[in-house]
Amino acid sequence: MAEALQLQQTALPSLAGAAATAPPPLSAVEMSLYSAGDIVDGVVSNAIGAFAFFYMNVVLGLSGAIAGGLLAISIAVDSVADPLIGYLSDNTHSRWGRRHPFMLASALPAALGLGLFFSIPAQLSGWALFAYVMAVLLTVRIAMSGFTLPYGALGAELSTNYTERSTIVAFRTALWNAGYCVVIILGFWVFLRGPDLYRRDNYAPFGWLCAAVVLAAALVSALATQHLRGRLQQIPKGARASLKRFAFELIDVFRNRSFLVLFVCILLFWAAQGVISVLALHASKYFWKLPAEVIGTLPFVILAGGIVGIPIGGLILLRVEKRLVSIWGLVVMCVLQAIAAPLRIWGLLPDAGLPLWLILGAFAGLGGAAGTAVNIAFISMLADAADEHELLFGSRREGLYFAGLTFSAKAAIGIGSFIAGVALDLIGFPHDASRLQAGQLAADIARNVGLISGPIAGLIALISAIVLIGYRLDAARYAQIQSELAARKAR
Repeated sequence: MAEALQLQQTALPSLAGAAATAPPPLSAVEMSLYSAGDIVDGVVSNAIGAFAFFYMNVVLGLSGAIAGGLLAISIAVDSVADPLIGYLSDNTHSRWGRRHPFMLASALPAALGLGLFFSIPAQLSGWALFAYVMAVLLTVRIAMSGFTLPYGALGAELSTNYTERSTIVAFRTALWNAGYCVVIILGFWVFLRGPDLYRRDNYAPFGWLCAAVVLAAALVSALATQHLRGRLQQIPKGARASLKRFAFELIDVFRNRSFLVLFVCILLFWAAQGVISVLALHASKYFWKLPAEVIGTLPFVILAGGIVGIPIGGLILLRVEKRLVSIWGLVVMCVLQAIAAPLRIWGLLPDAGLPLWLILGAFAGLGGAAGTAVNIAFISMLADAADEHELLFGSRREGLYFAGLTFSAKAAIGIGSFIAGVALDLIGFPHDASRLQAGQLAADIARNVGLISGPIAGLIALISAIVLIGYRLDAARYAQIQSELAARKAR
């Protein structure tokens, strides 16, 4: 830790030379308008992540394997499309720039897909139901990739300053939390509170209001950043997309050790988080047996922890290497996820009531703070790795880098979703809303839900922190990269 701190402190002055030719710092307003795009991801990701599996499994009556399979297939198809979308974004020439056309074109399909998913007609069943759900899930997933990949790459290009990049990510995290808050309020406190969670008709207004927020935030981010196009990296006029170039450049991305470590880390972490997020409502209601008010409050505790984590994470990142912040943040998150359920089973936590709720709240708040610090550091690390790619291979490929990141995360979430669905079927979890609402669930099934979503998933996630030890790109190396890139462009 001390060596990393010393390296970063000695490297920061050397960044000044590279920054001399850089554009002026972004204002807080510019960062905020750009970061509105994270409201899009915050709403869609949490609406699907928090409610989709429960909606399909309990409300629509699909088996765990089918519900998990639908999520997994849609994510798999989308994740395969991600690298191509990122590549096209990297190589697009237009009067609107190379990122903004994708963001604008994807806004409406993403919003419509989200609204249609939570408005599944009651008369559909069998293969017709399967086809409808698959179609709207694919629409949401692919449209979201069309928005978020160019959006993420745009953020990496807005600044080449080592510390300002972390500040941009902090703004993004704050706006993502705003989207998260929208979902929690509309879901747990307005439309799906208590017994309304089992009522099919309540999901449609929830879905369409979320869709309206998505559309508005996407348009704000895309239109309000048009004037910043001059800050973006310029690609050669003769550069054109081709399948052959795409294949070779995709190989180059994986030849960068920094990217490969980040890719594997994300793959492991999100496989575990896929299981946890899919089973979160099941665990809250049937393992922890929390009342509706507590289920609706805990997400705000996570949010509060995340908000506290933004300035804390930002201050820590001024003095501590991003890699170390990510590693220790992951360790804290994974341990918190893994230990709660066993403590309850062993009788070391209260069975119910305020003491249990306070303990779970403390775990949730700490996890939210750690997760925010990890997110800020990790996305900034990916942007640094994209600059390293330019030095190694002579091309700017932010789109492919963020596509690789989302491909890894989505593939892992798809795997985790399917595993969670199959696991529910294997332990005999019923998909009957009336039976579950009446509390007719065997104690051993409820216990197994807690074990699957707790220690099993948490220990898998812990491996991701170990993998991240192999990431070697620090402040000193980044200063060297910027210096060499500046010298190359000056020739």
